[in-house]
Amino acid sequence: ARQLGWVYAVLGVAVVVSFARVVGVPEGVPEDRSGVRRGLMTGGSLLLAVLGLIGMDHYADHGEVAVTGTAQLIPNVPAGNGAEVELFVDNTPRRSMLRLALTVEDSAPGAQTCTPETEFTASLVGGGAPASTEGIRPGEAVEFPLGGQQGNVRVRFTVTTDEGCLMRVSVAEATLHD
Repeated sequence: ARQLGWVYAVLGVAVVVSFARVVGVPEGVPEDRSGVRRGLMTGGSLLLAVLGLIGMDHYADHGEVAVTGTAQLIPNVPAGNGAEVELFVDNTPRRSMLRLALTVEDSAPGAQTCTPETEFTASLVGGGAPASTEGIRPGEAVEFPLGGQQGNVRVRFTVTTDEGCLMRVSVAEATLHD
C-alpha cells in the first residue's frame, strides 16, 4: 500500500470522474457549457487513468519485492560465537539493492539469554563485493548494493555472541529494491 497508494488514488479519482461524467454530475450547469465540462471530465479521467497505468508499469520495473519467504539460511542450525551462516536470495526480479534484517533467539529457551549481546558481521559474497559491515544488531536492517548480480545472491554473516551461547538465526526481512 505504501508503494502503490498514489497509483490507487489516481485510478480511483479517474473512475469517480468518469462515473460523474456518465451520470451527469454536476447538475445545474448551463446547457451551453455542459459540452465543454463533459469534455474536460472525459479528458481528465483518461489522463488520470494513463498516469495510473504508467505508475503500475514503473512499480513492476522498480518496486520493492519482498523475498523473505524464499531466503535460505545455510546451515540452518544453532550458531555459536564465530559461526558463519550464509544467506541465499534469488535476484530474479533483478533489483540493484538488497535490504536484510536477521533475528536471533536462544537455542535453549529458559536458559540464560544471550540475545541482547548478539551481533553480526555481514559481507556480500562475489561480484566485487564491498567491505564487511560490522556490529549489526538483531532486527537492524542492512543494505547491500548488488550491482549487476543476477540469480542467487549470497551474503555471509558471522555471529558474535557470548561464549557458550547457541543462537537460532532467522530472516526477519529480505527485500530487493532499486
